Amino acid sequence: MLLNIDKIGFRKFIKTTLLDSLFYFVCYIYFAYYSPYLSTLGWTEGLKGIFFALFSMCGIFFAPFVGTLSDKLGRFKIIIFGIILEATVLLGYVYLTNTITIFLLRILSALAFNAVIVSGISRINDVVKHNKTRSAANGFFNSMLSIAAVIAPMVGGFIADNYGYTQVFLVSSLTMLLILFVFLLLDVFFYNDSLQIHRTHTNLTKRDLNPFINVIDVMKIKELRRLSFMGMAVNFSLPLASLVLPYLIIQKMGLSNSHLGMSIFLLSFPAIFQFFLGSYSDKVGSGKSILIGASISAIGLILMFFAKSYEILLILLVLRSLGTSLWNVSAYSYISYFGEKYNIEGKVVGSYLSLSRTSSTLGFLVSGLLLVFLAEQIFLVYATIIVLALFLLGKHFWMVKTPTED
Repeated sequence: MLLNIDKIGFRKFIKTTLLDSLFYFVCYIYFAYYSPYLSTLGWTEGLKGIFFALFSMCGIFFAPFVGTLSDKLGRFKIIIFGIILEATVLLGYVYLTNTITIFLLRILSALAFNAVIVSGISRINDVVKHNKTRSAANGFFNSMLSIAAVIAPMVGGFIADNYGYTQVFLVSSLTMLLILFVFLLLDVFFYNDSLQIHRTHTNLTKRDLNPFINVIDVMKIKELRRLSFMGMAVNFSLPLASLVLPYLIIQKMGLSNSHLGMSIFLLSFPAIFQFFLGSYSDKVGSGKSILIGASISAIGLILMFFAKSYEILLILLVLRSLGTSLWNVSAYSYISYFGEKYNIEGKVVGSYLSLSRTSSTLGFLVSGLLLVFLAEQIFLVYATIIVLALFLLGKHFWMVKTPTED
């Protein structure tokens, strides 16, 4: 069987991949248009930076929380909960414009997003039977997410330019509800595979609901501790898509939403090849490919500082995305090995994302406050942090034998 997954597991794999991909598609319809929409409400760059930082900051707490819930209650239930919650939040953006209310919606959106993505990643790795194909399986999953992310911004740009930003949120909400309805209908008439393949505990405890304890437990594993620090360095540049590019392309270059959509398209495009990048990671080892991916990402960011035109910037966005795509699929393969080893897949994935988002929260705050003053120089800030992490942690990933090489 493909990727060494049995028939029942393969069905779960395809269903989860498709459902999460469609969810990702809807998210990326409106993802890039938060910033220009908030500008129409009179928000400053600093306030928008706090808004974006809030999402990552909430992820610090929500990721390990929903990961543990999915270990105990089942992945599919948490995914469905997240989709319903996100659809509700999007309707809120259509009709509510009060600043405090929008911040509250952002918190709920963070809970919904983490519920779907953390549970989806964990569910995919539940069905993988062989560590030699783990990166390839994660690569296929992330490739499908990335295909959705590549197409969606163009759709969002068309809606925003022709009908306005609120209609982007309305269409996204209705589409998400339609997707959920179709999948539940298929379950009723054809099959129901919502039960986990393996779950050793069913009762929640107070300890399970404490995200700090969950993270501390995971950090006791030295390999995951090093990877988390590396992830923090890479994810510090997360504001690139949602904050930096909208500011540079729309406000500084004076270009349109369609130009912004194209930049997000190309920033996501290389990620559709993560299946092949995952196969490469399986061959050379996830530790080595983690370093290669982070290095390519840093080089792309450095070169962006020297970009003299919109067209050159687009080319460099592709280079940067190639590096982060290799990093991404290798990192998830690396952490999933340990999740399966200790039978806490959701907890490990959620805790890792929590630590990584600690830095992206700081990244959003710094980017929002300094973008107006630094402009293109912010690319060098992002690159410097990655290079520093490579210098301090690189030898551990390069020299130590990684799980995919066992």
